[in-house]
Amino acid sequence: MRALAFLALTGCLRTTEFKCATDTDCSDGKCETTTSYCSFTDSSCGSGRRYGDFSGSLTKQCVGGDIDGGIDVPPGVCPAGYTTLPNAGSHKYKVTASAETWTTQRDRCASEATNIYLALPDDMAELTAIVTATGARTWVGINDTAAEGTYVNVKNMPQTFLPWASGQPDNVGSMGGEDCVAALAPGQIFDDKCSIAQAAICECE
Repeated sequence: MRALAFLALTGCLRTTEFKCATDTDCSDGKCETTTSYCSFTDSSCGSGRRYGDFSGSLTKQCVGGDIDGGIDVPPGVCPAGYTTLPNAGSHKYKVTASAETWTTQRDRCASEATNIYLALPDDMAELTAIVTATGARTWVGINDTAAEGTYVNVKNMPQTFLPWASGQPDNVGSMGGEDCVAALAPGQIFDDKCSIAQAAICECE
């Protein structure tokens, strides 16, 4: 009986680790050559990949030991890919992968960690740095969706720095609806429809 129990136990232990040889061993994942464990796409890891189940002590860890962009990332620690911008202070920034709606960009940034959000300019130097980094119209973390004309930021605080371009905000259109704020060089902001796809930068503090 003791021998049978031992065999059953060792059989269970074997299932906690799986070594791969090629990517085909990992279904839709990748076989990491340095560890012979399977990894899978995960944007919350700085490397963009996370080890799967049965990866021994590396199970569910970010590949390469990168900072995990989950909710446990402490303030002041930013995932790989974030860098400071000229004259923009100590915060770090990363241009998002593609132009998207304001809500998509906001959620994309927030999903990385609790200390990351859609870039929020506090002064003209930071605003200029943000627009320069994308080289295009850029969503910023400001909107008046809850109450027309009352601008709040993604931290749910009243936004005080509002360097509107001439004639802005205008909430134009037959039914209005320009409730989200974008930036445009030289250091000006304007209201726009939240459904328009535009560039954005995530800010990490």
